[in-house]
Amino acid sequence: MKDHEILYKEFAGELTDNILNYWATKVYDPRRKIFFGLIGPDERSDPAAPLGCVLISRIVWTFAAAWRQYPTALYRTMADEAFRILTTHFHDKEYGGYFWEVTPEGIPTNDSKQFYAQSFVIYALSEYARVFSHAEAGDMAVALFRLLEKHAADPLHGGYFEAASRDWRATAPDFITPAKGHSRKSMNTHLHILEAYTNLYRMKPEPEVAARIAHILDLFTDHIINRENRHFLRP
Repeated sequence: MKDHEILYKEFAGELTDNILNYWATKVYDPRRKIFFGLIGPDERSDPAAPLGCVLISRIVWTFAAAWRQYPTALYRTMADEAFRILTTHFHDKEYGGYFWEVTPEGIPTNDSKQFYAQSFVIYALSEYARVFSHAEAGDMAVALFRLLEKHAADPLHGGYFEAASRDWRATAPDFITPAKGHSRKSMNTHLHILEAYTNLYRMKPEPEVAARIAHILDLFTDHIINRENRHFLRP
């Protein structure tokens, strides 16, 4: 067996037997049909811990992508359960978008619209739609893309802001860069919006999505990356 074949086998085993199996058997609670929001270093889960939008979105994406490579019933079930939780617990049916954090029962504990989190929802929904040919998930991803373009994009200077209040009207504190004084714009949020829009384009290659991808790439080359040394520019 060649070296790359050995590595592939080892990596595949680590992914399926250790990482994915842990999330499916330790993090998911089949009795309550919910994922735990917190598991301590002693492996004790906290059933009362709140759930984060980014956490559940990443679980949707992970098990949908895993099913594409390893189409097992367990991975489909985990993807479906995470999708159900994301769309029933986090989706703001009044104003659109997705809450930052909710209780295991789906009651918002932080109803702000963090654009970093919204991008992960697009990433998750578009992957779920691609893998399972789920039209509703695809429509939800496109709808959220349009909400971000309406409320998160800066029409004057370009780029995207960090967060808004539940009704999208006021600028809310961001929870991604609090140590830096709550940035108005950050590389991190732009990176994940780019990631989300790229996956959305894979699902539905529309010109308006392509145009926004090109815009974000221009922002990276013009305002984020130092052309001389390829490092990040200092603010």
